[in-house]
Amino acid sequence: MTLKFVRSLICRTGHLPAACLVLLAASAASNTFASPMTCESSSGSFTREWSFDSAEACGTGKGNPNSSADIEGLGGVFDLPGSGVWTKRGDVTDNGDDSDWLNVSLTSGNWGDKDIEATWTLAAGFWDTFGLGVFTVHVGHGPTDNLSDFGAFMITPGEYNGTWQFSQTGAQGGGGGLSNAGIWTTGVPIDPREQPIPNPGVPALMALGLLLMARQLRRRRRMPG
Repeated sequence: MTLKFVRSLICRTGHLPAACLVLLAASAASNTFASPMTCESSSGSFTREWSFDSAEACGTGKGNPNSSADIEGLGGVFDLPGSGVWTKRGDVTDNGDDSDWLNVSLTSGNWGDKDIEATWTLAAGFWDTFGLGVFTVHVGHGPTDNLSDFGAFMITPGEYNGTWQFSQTGAQGGGGGLSNAGIWTTGVPIDPREQPIPNPGVPALMALGLLLMARQLRRRRRMPG
C-alpha cells in the first residue's frame, strides 16, 4: 500500500489535519509505486481472475455492482465510515460508454469473451475532482453460483491510465463473459496548495503521522457526548 493512498484515505475527510500534513510530507519524499494486483474467485475446477496494474487493494463480489453497498461489502479499505459513500460514475459496455470519467479499450478479446486484455484511462481532472476511485469489471453469471461476478480495484491516487485483464478457466460454454466496466468515486482531492514540510525520513514521518492520528482519536473518545 503506497503512502499516496494512505494519505488520501486520511486527508480526504479533513478530520485529522495534523496527521494529514505529516503524511503529505512523507509521500512527497517517497518513490514507492503501486504494483499490478490480482484477485481471483475459485469453485471446484473453475477459476475467475481479475488483474489491474495500478491498484492499492482488490476484492471480488456477487452480482452486478450498482450501489455503494456493493463496494462497501467488499470490506477492508473499501468499507469507509458511513453509508452510501461511493458514487457510480457510469459504465463502459459493448453498447458504448456512458461514463464521463472512464474509457476502456479492449486489446485482446471481445465483449462477452472469457479471456480479455484491455486498457483503462481516466478523464483529465479526475484526481482534481475526487479523493478516491474504484475500478470494477463485471462478467456474466458463470457455471456455478459459488463464483464471484465482479472484481474491484482501489486505483492508486494520481494514476490516469494502464492495463487490466480478466480470464475464466475450467468452464466449457455457459456464461461468464465480459459484461461491463465501471468507475466509482468518493471524497475530495487533497488541496495541491498544501506544501509538505521538510522531513528526516519517510519511516519516521509515517510513525509520527500515525501517532498523531491515534492521539486525536483518543481525545475525541474522551469528549463528553
